[in-house]
Amino acid sequence: MFKLKSGDYELIFEYDTKEELETYLKLAQETQATINQKTEEYTIVNDRLEKQAKKDFGKSLNFIDLEFKFIEAKKKLGKVKDETYRSYRTTFKKLIDYFYKKEIANISIENYEEFRDHLLKVDKIKNKTINNHLSYTSNFLDYAVSRKLIPENNIKGIGNLKEEDLDKENFTDEDIKNILAYEYNEPPLENFFLIAMYSGMRQEDIHHLTDESIKEENGIYYFDILEGKTKNSIRKVPIHKEILEKVLNINFPLFKDKTINAAQKVLNRRLYKVIDKDSTKSFHTFRAKFISKAINANPEKVVVVQDVVGHSKSDKDKLTIDTYGKGFDLDIKQMVVDSVSYA
Repeated sequence: MFKLKSGDYELIFEYDTKEELETYLKLAQETQATINQKTEEYTIVNDRLEKQAKKDFGKSLNFIDLEFKFIEAKKKLGKVKDETYRSYRTTFKKLIDYFYKKEIANISIENYEEFRDHLLKVDKIKNKTINNHLSYTSNFLDYAVSRKLIPENNIKGIGNLKEEDLDKENFTDEDIKNILAYEYNEPPLENFFLIAMYSGMRQEDIHHLTDESIKEENGIYYFDILEGKTKNSIRKVPIHKEILEKVLNINFPLFKDKTINAAQKVLNRRLYKVIDKDSTKSFHTFRAKFISKAINANPEKVVVVQDVVGHSKSDKDKLTIDTYGKGFDLDIKQMVVDSVSYA
């Protein structure tokens, strides 16, 4: 028996005569030569394919394509809110307007810095908003890298613009008086302002209210907030005694045919008929005003105020109140809410 092993190949054959051995040896040499030739050809072709793959990695992918892929992937997870999708699409629109069909793999960090400067100097967007666009863009590119659509995230390392710390103004008592006295002639607007003023709820909390959101427990009517930007946003907010009767007669949602962004524009536009539009005051100022009044009326119940407005608590308070105590009773929160007065 004769054995010939070379690399991953092994030839085994039996022979009886010298002539048979010579024949098999000749065959083995020819076979080995063929194997060596094919191995070399495979190596050359494989090297070319690998080089081409590296060369074409991410080729032709632009932000138009990436928007579709990214949004579809997020939709499959089912964890993203409509407002976040709108934010994604706003950023994608900015990227597409600027880069159009340019291949993402060919967009350098310098190009992204130019994009950032364009948003600042041409589009006149505020620094904080630009930083948000850059953050979203980095998320988009991280997704593309993880799916091997592009080789790397070239926006990483780009510097954020400095965000100015503006001293937020609060509504004065005169502001509140004027807001309450103004004839809006649009019930949804007036009701939106009243609920914000007497609950400290965020705009999105009020926007998402439905008829089923108004509930009663042990004689206390409350807004049942089932979604929000954080876990603390999910809460029960007692309805202030000053607006209870009105709220029980409202058909929710207040803006049936408007998105949150569209509603916000309408609300602020109407609000600026009463207050100085050049100030830092906005619809969100209602929340600040409510919190300020609630804390000043109940300095010993700051944590209850946090619970009412959906603010996060300290780890110690969270463990004691939320984990073991399961939150404050509605009658305690009702007392805090009703203590807020604009008279």
